[in-house]
Amino acid sequence: MEARAAATAAENVLPKDPVPGAKRAPARTGRRNINRVYAIPREAEFRYIRSDMRRLILVAAGLLVLMLILLLILN
Repeated sequence: MEARAAATAAENVLPKDPVPGAKRAPARTGRRNINRVYAIPREAEFRYIRSDMRRLILVAAGLLVLMLILLLILN
């Protein structure tokens, strides 16, 4: 009895259309996201890794030089 009274009270308080003019989300079309895996040769992968490592080392060296310069200036 109390559950029925609570349900009817909630129906009276909540609006039927919470956002006027809102549209429903489009239905799913059934298409799936297809994950494509590209296999690259081992040499190409190592080239990418070497270029990334070279870039990281250059950035780290630049930051080290910048910090040493700041140390000398502020000291």
